[in-house]
Amino acid sequence: MVSNQLEQLAQLTRMQEAPSRPDWAAVQAALGFGPPEDYRELIENYGAGLFNYYVQIFGPEERLESFNLKESGLYWDRMLHQDWGQRPDAVPARLRDRNVTLINWGSTEDALQFFWVAEPGIAPRQWEIAFHTVERNSWEFFKESTVEVLLSFVRGELPSSLLEPYDSAEPITYTPYP
Repeated sequence: MVSNQLEQLAQLTRMQEAPSRPDWAAVQAALGFGPPEDYRELIENYGAGLFNYYVQIFGPEERLESFNLKESGLYWDRMLHQDWGQRPDAVPARLRDRNVTLINWGSTEDALQFFWVAEPGIAPRQWEIAFHTVERNSWEFFKESTVEVLLSFVRGELPSSLLEPYDSAEPITYTPYP
């Protein structure tokens, strides 16, 4: 049985069941944190995939490394922390003086990155979500969960200047990776 929010997302995007049972312990070992429960529920019921071939949701065991949460989820964390070590003024104000790990769980075709802002002692269900684009060096933060952010996006209700809503006349569909 899936949560009400995931059920709504599935109905709105015509998700088809694609059950999987990832090795979550291996994901936690690789990332240092276990993913939020609603993301796990999404992956276990519908798999990783794409919304209209634009918004990419990474999976823990995807064959393509750039879509593989376990293998590439910390790539941007390493790159950004390296940059911030050299340019402390580049750290977004919202992240200053915090011990965060940025776990990359999705992106768009035009390189907008989606992160969980993981912190020791904070439960995954309480993590903020951050959107970041290198092109504009812009950040946005959301207090909602993974599925809540995706559902707001699909409904055209996400308050984001980085992730523009789809044309409401165009149906949004979710396609699992092969």
